[in-house]
Amino acid sequence: MYDANALRTTLVDGLRNRLNTDQSFLEWAIIEIDERQTADEQSQGATKHQNGQGWNATDAEFGAYLARYIRGNGKRLGQRLSGSFVTKAQQMMRKYAGQILRIAAAAQPNVAA
Repeated sequence: MYDANALRTTLVDGLRNRLNTDQSFLEWAIIEIDERQTADEQSQGATKHQNGQGWNATDAEFGAYLARYIRGNGKRLGQRLSGSFVTKAQQMMRKYAGQILRIAAAAQPNVAA
């Protein structure tokens, strides 16, 4: 028998490590979290609904900014994060590891969440 909480903790810790070591994964995760914002939240760059998805109120503006930058805001090809933006994004995204795990599990039904 296995401990489901210990397994989830191990997976979340692994995701946090990957956010700190794999910039492509970090940028993918930012886009994925941003896409979970509702349409009105995305248009305003703010969190209005407590639905357990997307950015929290503290991170909504910066997270939306990073996602627009990575996507390219429709005006140019997307950009890679650099310098202090990578560090700030890594720090911010640690708290979203559980949500990222749920996103990955939904995309891959054999992944435990």
